[in-house]
Amino acid sequence: MGKITVGLISNDTVGKKMAGPGIRYVELTRHLARNPQLRVVLVAPLGTDISIAGASIRSFKISSQRSIINQIKDIDVIISQNLKPFVARYAKKHNIIYIADLYDPMIIERMEHFRTTSARRQKNAFEHTYQDMLIQLNYADHILCASEKQKDLYIGILSGLGMITPATYLDDPTLEKFISIVPFGFSGQPIKKFYGDPVGKKFPTIGPDDKVVLWGGGIWSWFDAMSPVRAVEKISHHRQDIKLLFMGVHHPGGNAQVTGAISDILDYCRKRKLLDRCIFFNFGWTPYEERVQYLQRATIGISTHYDNLETRFSFRTRFLDYLWANLPIVCTKGDALADLIERHGLGRVVGYKDINSIAFAIEQLVDQPKLRGQIKLNIAKLKTQFYWSKIVEHLAELILDGKLKSRSVKGWQSFLLLGRFYAKALKERYGK
Repeated sequence: MGKITVGLISNDTVGKKMAGPGIRYVELTRHLARNPQLRVVLVAPLGTDISIAGASIRSFKISSQRSIINQIKDIDVIISQNLKPFVARYAKKHNIIYIADLYDPMIIERMEHFRTTSARRQKNAFEHTYQDMLIQLNYADHILCASEKQKDLYIGILSGLGMITPATYLDDPTLEKFISIVPFGFSGQPIKKFYGDPVGKKFPTIGPDDKVVLWGGGIWSWFDAMSPVRAVEKISHHRQDIKLLFMGVHHPGGNAQVTGAISDILDYCRKRKLLDRCIFFNFGWTPYEERVQYLQRATIGISTHYDNLETRFSFRTRFLDYLWANLPIVCTKGDALADLIERHGLGRVVGYKDINSIAFAIEQLVDQPKLRGQIKLNIAKLKTQFYWSKIVEHLAELILDGKLKSRSVKGWQSFLLLGRFYAKALKERYGK
């Protein structure tokens, strides 16, 4: 039997500067390529500036579905977050197995992202995202998600769509044949040691003895980045050795979607004279391989968010870098990883917008090295389950065990691809 060709289609930027989706597809590609029974291809938007040992990288034009189809004609199994409609139809017509990677519930994320826009824009964005989700669920031969909470979400949606029938239930009462938990991960290799202080060189106001609280990713609209700013401001009234550093600001693909959230925080920091005193921003985006400089320099990793559905079903990928670097974590409650942190003693979980609790947690972790040491021991006991090698081991078994088959799609489901509903949503996607 020849090798199975697996094509991972990334809809986000892949290169030296990447956000979560790009990182996920590079790491899945890298680790799947180490399996001698697989031939692995990463299909990514134009502009890729990296190579991956053992895998090939092909490019496509984001605006052209035909461009994607041209790159998958020799593929046996596709893994993608969002397979476009004509690509999905091509895959089904040619018996290509489709694994829908739904680790980021976009139907909820988009509602949070567009919540401050006009009602018409919110409606159009929702219709487009909802239609995309229907395409993935109807055409998927298998679904990947990141947590038990997400699995419950997709089981609920599938039930509402009538896709869980007595026949499917009797065949698979747990739905494990159709849905697998494949979370985000991190390297099994120890974090690289840097000599000197690269972060201190870039931000001279951060002294060698200062304690860095690291915000390890972008400032998206669904994050509560203001509360840590106000917590560190509160701390700065009685001590000057604690600094909050935002590792990235704008999306590496040039997406300016969070300009409002960033400008509000910058305005606040400038008015209060916090900028480059106790609050620091790395404008642009930190290259993937250079992020270890920030992780190594940090004392604490932080991530705070709001009380909403996006939080409930999220899987904060930046937390995985914190665990990789053995950093105690301060975060707000409500998501799967906050539950994990609280259950296993990996940091401190606080309430929503609770500035006093955030400030207390930061100072407690900074001032108690024994506590930090115990947290690092707790992280060491847990972290192996998040190694990319471990995560991809399950995915490779899923692909190789021969049980995945290309499902047939009913006529009414195929109609969703070309119906006026989808055409209208696509046309008005960028409506005001």
